[in-house]
Amino acid sequence: MYQAAIAAGDIVPEHGRTRLREMREHLAEGDRKAEDRDPRDVYAAAEKEIQAAIRAGKITREQGKERLAGLRRHLAAQGRGTRDHAGREHDAGGEHR
Repeated sequence: MYQAAIAAGDIVPEHGRTRLREMREHLAEGDRKAEDRDPRDVYAAAEKEIQAAIRAGKITREQGKERLAGLRRHLAAQGRGTRDHAGREHDAGGEHR
């Protein structure tokens, strides 16, 4: 992205390197914040978004279930088990414990 702007003469190389460094720092900050979030909050937010997508007809109910199961597996693999809306704990495979 910045290389194209530099090649086009829109910005100087030093400015491109500075903006790239700032973008990388910003992304790293976001990663740290995500790691600090409670997995239940992460799951609840994703569940709301997925339910909205189902209601809007963007995805099927089955696709929504698959996405939530994938998120449970991802969080469990990080050692951050999750509980579903019924309070049931899930393991890395998305199975109830």
